[in-house]
Amino acid sequence: MRILKPRIATGLHAKGQNMKIHKVGLSEGKKLDVRYPIGVDITIMMDGDTGGTKYLTENITRIKPGLTLSPPHSHKDIEEITYVIEGTGEVWIDGKTCEIKKGDSLLWPVNSRHTVRNTGQDTLVLLCLFSTPNYRKEGAYLRHEDEVVEF
Repeated sequence: MRILKPRIATGLHAKGQNMKIHKVGLSEGKKLDVRYPIGVDITIMMDGDTGGTKYLTENITRIKPGLTLSPPHSHKDIEEITYVIEGTGEVWIDGKTCEIKKGDSLLWPVNSRHTVRNTGQDTLVLLCLFSTPNYRKEGAYLRHEDEVVEF
């Protein structure tokens, strides 16, 4: 049996170059200027433009009580993972619903139609990660305005 010793982090990038640390504070994030209801706020923390990522996008989404994020939407060929930082809500994914609360983590499958609404008394705060450096790129974000959502 071969015993592997753990490697100690050296601060070197996989290609042997010094790693550059990217840090973005909440006030430095890029607010999305898109059609969401008043009371829904999305801030891009890191993506290919703001944080130099190659494979991921990170955002913080805030939804005021009683509001729904948007009509159902999907992300073409992109996975999304959402972690509930604060609040409670309900998600709709391809016609199925599920309650969410602080501490929950949720997978939105590739190409799934989905949305989320705040069912609580406080702002619902979500950390969202996408498997692309720019999930808003042309053709990747699809709104399904005619989709009927029943929570």
